[in-house]
Amino acid sequence: MALQSSIISEALVVRYVNYGESDRIVTILTPDHGLCSGFAHGARNSKRRFGPALQLFSRINILWQEGRYGSLRLLKEAELLEPAERVMPNLEAWALAAYASELVVALFPEEQAIPEVYSLLRSCFDTLTKGSRLGEIRILYELRLLGVAGLLPHLSHCARCWCTLGEAQMYFDPEQGGTLCRSCSGAAGLLPVSPLTLGSLARLTRLEMGRIHGARLSPLTLEEGRAVIDAVLYNTLQRSPRSAPFIDLFHPLS
Repeated sequence: MALQSSIISEALVVRYVNYGESDRIVTILTPDHGLCSGFAHGARNSKRRFGPALQLFSRINILWQEGRYGSLRLLKEAELLEPAERVMPNLEAWALAAYASELVVALFPEEQAIPEVYSLLRSCFDTLTKGSRLGEIRILYELRLLGVAGLLPHLSHCARCWCTLGEAQMYFDPEQGGTLCRSCSGAAGLLPVSPLTLGSLARLTRLEMGRIHGARLSPLTLEEGRAVIDAVLYNTLQRSPRSAPFIDLFHPLS
């Protein structure tokens, strides 16, 4: 019988489920293997092999072996590089980290290496350590992640006639791929969006996560931007992210 190969990789812990009395099933995000799920035998009791490394949002080096538990890898040991506490300066930051992790799991399949996703989530966690500008961090992260997933809507021009953004109010329709001008919007019930919001969102798509603390979005842009992104996510996932209602408690839509 062929021996299973062992692999060492840097990873972020994005989800886990306790199993039995001491085991844990863990989902990690890696730069070279994408999302992976693994079985960590005795993880909740082992101080030597795992210790605190398998906590949510930890950055770790993980050693695994493939093909031991069906589609699950066997996680053999982990080294903690950065603890989960770094993204928990307050409850809102912790909730946003959970939301950011959930979006990765929802939008990307397992075993698909997309290094940009790993870099983006790690940068999001690092940015959360400051515990401020969390509304801006959320919108920027969502826009950048949608861009990597190929789901970024048209923001600076009409998705139907391709006219450029003007001073008139425009409307958002996720089923049409983004913003529509007044002439193309037609049916009632679409989401009205101000040109100011659309311009701000378009500029954010070119901003690095680490520079978000220099950005200031108006309350109107934060409110309309959230509504736009919520519409895109619902149209894509056919449901709202499960952790969204919790972080919405901090910044309810008016």
